[in-house]
Amino acid sequence: MVLSADEGSKDWVNVGPLRRSWYWLLGLAIASAITGFIGTQFFVFESSEIAALVLRIFLIASLFGAIAANFTMCWLYYKYVLKHTVELALSNILFFYLVATMTFGACYNQLYRVNPSLFSYNQPSRMTTVLWTVPPLSYQIQRLHFLLFSALQSVNGGYYKIASHSVIVSFMGYAQGVFTIGLLALLVAAYVNRASQFR
Repeated sequence: MVLSADEGSKDWVNVGPLRRSWYWLLGLAIASAITGFIGTQFFVFESSEIAALVLRIFLIASLFGAIAANFTMCWLYYKYVLKHTVELALSNILFFYLVATMTFGACYNQLYRVNPSLFSYNQPSRMTTVLWTVPPLSYQIQRLHFLLFSALQSVNGGYYKIASHSVIVSFMGYAQGVFTIGLLALLVAAYVNRASQFR
C-alpha cells in the first residue's frame, strides 16, 4: 500500500471503504494506461475516427473514475484521521495532490483530442485529430502543456498557452481548486499537529 494513516502504521488498510477506493484508483489507473497503449498499437485506431473516438471516450471515462476515486479516498482518509486522532502524513497529502494533477491533466488532454473547441489552445502544430497518430515528440509536448495547465488550474492560476473555452472545463478547474483548498486544510492540520508535538 502507498498510504498510511501515520508514519509506521497501516491500520487504515482494515477500513473497507478506504481500502476499496484505493483499489478502484489503482485499477482505473492501470486501465487508463492499457487503453493508451492499445490506441498506439492497433492500426484501426490510427485510421478509423469512430474507433479512435470510442477508445478515447473509454479512456476519458476511466480518468474521470480515477479522479472520483482519488477524491473519495482523500475524503475517507481525512475522516479516518479525524476519527482516530492519528498523525497526518505529509507524504499522503502530496500523493493526493500529484494524483489529482496528473489525472486531470490527462483528462484535459483527451478531451482536447475529442473536441478541441473545449479549449483555447495556442500551440503551433494544431494537433486536433481524434486519431492516435501524432509525432511522438509533439504529443509529449502537448501532454506537458496540459499537465502544466492542470497544475495551474489547481491553484486557480492561468497558463498562457491554454484556457478554458467551455463550461465542462471551467467546472473541472473549479473542482480542482476546491480539492486543493481541502488539501491545504489537511496540510495546515498536519503542520499544527506536528508543531504541537514539539511544545
